[in-house]
Amino acid sequence: MLGKKLTVYLANGLPSGIRHVEIANWSGQGIACPRSRLKDLGNWPEAARPGVYFLLEKDSGDTGDRVYIGHNCIILYSFVTEILVT
Repeated sequence: MLGKKLTVYLANGLPSGIRHVEIANWSGQGIACPRSRLKDLGNWPEAARPGVYFLLEKDSGDTGDRVYIGHNCIILYSFVTEILVT
């Protein structure tokens, strides 16, 4: 298998913020977003596109760090739904 070029955009210049990921020659995308930055993600046009997403939550005591991984036609809807359910 040949290698792939992966481009990661750090929204605020830090790896702890919102991250947008694209793979060369692939029409999808990936977005990783801390729960604390979910409102900021609503301003991103990329959040209205299909892709995979990672909803990140830091250690809250007994549970440790958590991640929810999913995919949807409109990423932002999935983030909002996940927040409302949990």
